[in-house]
Amino acid sequence: MSEDTIKEIEELLREGRGNTQELEHILRLLKNGQSLPPFDKAYVDKVLAKNAVTYRGVNNYKSEGTTLVLSLFFGILGFMGIGHRYVGNVGKSIGLLYAGWAIMITGILMVGMVANTSDSNEIPPLAHSSLPLPHELEQSITSTVGQTVLIGIAIVLPIGYLTLLVWQILDARKQTRFFNQQMDKTGRVFYEVNIIKKITFAVALVLPILSVFGLAMIFGFFGQQHVLQTT
Repeated sequence: MSEDTIKEIEELLREGRGNTQELEHILRLLKNGQSLPPFDKAYVDKVLAKNAVTYRGVNNYKSEGTTLVLSLFFGILGFMGIGHRYVGNVGKSIGLLYAGWAIMITGILMVGMVANTSDSNEIPPLAHSSLPLPHELEQSITSTVGQTVLIGIAIVLPIGYLTLLVWQILDARKQTRFFNQQMDKTGRVFYEVNIIKKITFAVALVLPILSVFGLAMIFGFFGQQHVLQTT
């Protein structure tokens, strides 16, 4: 019997499962390094097996199908890492969420810049350097080559997002299998999601969305005020 067995028996005693006197007797034998009689060994195996099935089967096993649906559905909607959150890896979930948003926002900005360069036939002011440039170099920056670079970036970013989408689906599935394997081995959840982690994820998810809506309302208000003043 290993140290893991001693810990599992101690956990059974804390939870009040099994025959307390028998488990305490078995625990004393194990801590003293003595071998268990056949009856005691059979009883331990029976109790631990029953406890493992009850513990894993009801609440704590993670479904690969659920992980796939969450990762794919929310990933398409722009929310990466929800499958990882389901498994319990909150840190990686937040990282994927923000990585996906960064790619999306950058892509939208690039598309807007491409549209502006198509209208004005030059790179927007953000692309100009504050340092003085030779006339030939400045012309090359504002030429078709500059537009081609922007178009290339605008095309590559969606491909990057799709690549990240597929990768996070496969990684979430991998982590689900690892989680369940750990449940089989130890009977305990691999990722403990406490109240602090839940609050952290909720804030990380909601705060940027509220910020975008807040900025949109502010810009809309000042834009409306400007229109009223000009009229």
